[in-house]
Amino acid sequence: MSAQFIKRLKSFAWRFGIALITFGLSYLLDNLSALELPIWITGALALGLGEVSKWWANRQLSLGKTFLGRVL
Repeated sequence: MSAQFIKRLKSFAWRFGIALITFGLSYLLDNLSALELPIWITGALALGLGEVSKWWANRQLSLGKTFLGRVL
């Protein structure tokens, strides 16, 4: 496997994980009737959080750190 494919696979897995977390939180909040968000807002939040997490990971990597701030 090429390094580029592995990199893209990791990126997809990261975004998919963030989307799952977002949908999970929305499901919990919907069942708790706390916010009553429409489903399209949930999808938009999932995509937005995926982009924010990617930006954060790239920023940390450019500083020579891991995602959570530890030095490499």
